[in-house]
Amino acid sequence: MLTAKLRNGEVISLIDNYSRSQLQELRNKESFYCRTCSAKVILKLGTKKIFHFAHESGTECTEYYERESEYHMTGKIHLYEWLKSKHVNPELEYYFPTIKQRADIVFIFEGKTYCIEFQCSTISEETFKKRTEGYLKLSHIPIWILGGKNINRLGPHKTTLSSFHYLFLRESSAGLGYLLSYCPQAHQFISLESIIPVSVKKAYCRFSLKPPHALAIQDIVEPNISLLKNLDDWRTDLSRFKTTFLTNANPITDPFLNELYCCSLNPYLIPPFVGIPLRMNYAIETPPFVWQAYIFLDHIFGQKEGTEVHFHHVYVEFLRRVKRLEIQIRNLPCLKRNPLPFAIEEYLAVLTKVGVLKKMKNKKYLIDKSIKIANNIEEWQQQEIACYEKIFGGFRILR
Repeated sequence: MLTAKLRNGEVISLIDNYSRSQLQELRNKESFYCRTCSAKVILKLGTKKIFHFAHESGTECTEYYERESEYHMTGKIHLYEWLKSKHVNPELEYYFPTIKQRADIVFIFEGKTYCIEFQCSTISEETFKKRTEGYLKLSHIPIWILGGKNINRLGPHKTTLSSFHYLFLRESSAGLGYLLSYCPQAHQFISLESIIPVSVKKAYCRFSLKPPHALAIQDIVEPNISLLKNLDDWRTDLSRFKTTFLTNANPITDPFLNELYCCSLNPYLIPPFVGIPLRMNYAIETPPFVWQAYIFLDHIFGQKEGTEVHFHHVYVEFLRRVKRLEIQIRNLPCLKRNPLPFAIEEYLAVLTKVGVLKKMKNKKYLIDKSIKIANNIEEWQQQEIACYEKIFGGFRILR
């Protein structure tokens, strides 16, 4: 910890430019106490680590807070100093007794209270959700910032994200998913913008790297994010996913493959509008190829032209599959709304764009044309090219 209480209740912060001699003198005549649990803490003035307070043996309040690393403390100092330079009067390690939580940094911006959690190590989903809900109970806005060392970059526009990473995901006003991180070693904010998963762990995104001085408060409170259009490898990655998935899955025990085979459908020849990149794919953990195929099977395959398709029916059937564990949705505690219905509605809009559906009033659609299943890979590839050109005219795609 970087702050503690004195005997008289006054708070001391170790980033207030105290010299070593001043702190040594203070340590000789004063006692220090944890602002969270009020237990006695020790002022450590080593030569290799940042000056900090630590609990005495056996009194550590570790129910919610893990031991802070040098990386964590350094990043917290950088974030505090950055906010201070923006004149928002940040408070370090502020404790909220009513919810029994200590935020790394608290600040007020445009009349709203924000609580920054700089998280460098893995914590449980339950703990993450509990802390988030605690701030929301006080009508404060949590901003979770991931330690930059946890970012796994696969290429200029690709990354791997675990279920832990997705806990940090926030949503822009345009419905685009993004994740904010900070690396104290590189002195860089690393923002993953317009996150579009292609599988459970692999996702496309735009990487934005900026030093603190190049960012305004608005950039972490409500960033302006545009849709990622560089999806050159999507079709290649989707093809690899299908090959890996279909090779490793058991057609008898896997409900998805079993259902395809019961419908006499070759998984490789399912229409190419199944597995489309959507801005809100992040709402669903099940890969887009699988969950979009389920919508195709439930509401489009085998239906006659002019058949009605209601959004409500699509959504209810989707939830039934979730209940049967055929589809998994993501737990996204930082989002203000449930993104699932919007993701499904976005997919129906894509099907309208490609000519499969025709949109009517009151979220009702009509099947606009009968679906032709390709007879072979060559025919399917021609369908794929035509499909992607219709849907993503502004996207660069492989040919």
